[in-house]
Amino acid sequence: MSDQQSNVDAEEALQAAKEQKRHTSQATSTEDDQDDAADRVAAIKDALVAIEDGESPENINFRDAQLKALLVGLNDVGQLGETAKKLGTVLDDDVDTENGVSQSDIARLLMRVGLREALPEVREDATEAEQQKALEQTTGY
Repeated sequence: MSDQQSNVDAEEALQAAKEQKRHTSQATSTEDDQDDAADRVAAIKDALVAIEDGESPENINFRDAQLKALLVGLNDVGQLGETAKKLGTVLDDDVDTENGVSQSDIARLLMRVGLREALPEVREDATEAEQQKALEQTTGY
C-alpha cells in the first residue's frame, strides 16, 4: 500500500470516528437536555408554589443603568403606555394601559419578550410548570 493510500485510509477512519462520536454525543446531549428541562420545570413549579404560599417574594430586583435610563426616558416623554402596547403585541397579550403603566410593567414585558425570543425552551418549561401546578391544585395531587 502506498503512503498516499494509507493517508487516505487514515483520513477516512478519522472522519468515521468523528461522525460516530458526533452521533453518540448528540444522543447524550438530547437526553441531558430532556433531564435539564424536567429539572427546570420542577424547580419553576416549586418556586411558583413558594411564591403563592408567601414563602418567597414575587418581586425581582436588578441593576442596569442603561435600562433604567431607558425607562426613565420613556416615562419622561409619556411613552410607557405606547411601549407597553407594542410589547404586548409581540407577546400576543392584551396589555391593560387604562390604569397607567409603570417602569416595572415595561421591564416585566421586556423580560418576557427576551425569554420568548432568546430562550423559547425556558419559556415553554415555565408554561408547563404553571400548568402542572394548576393541575395539582385542581386535582389535589
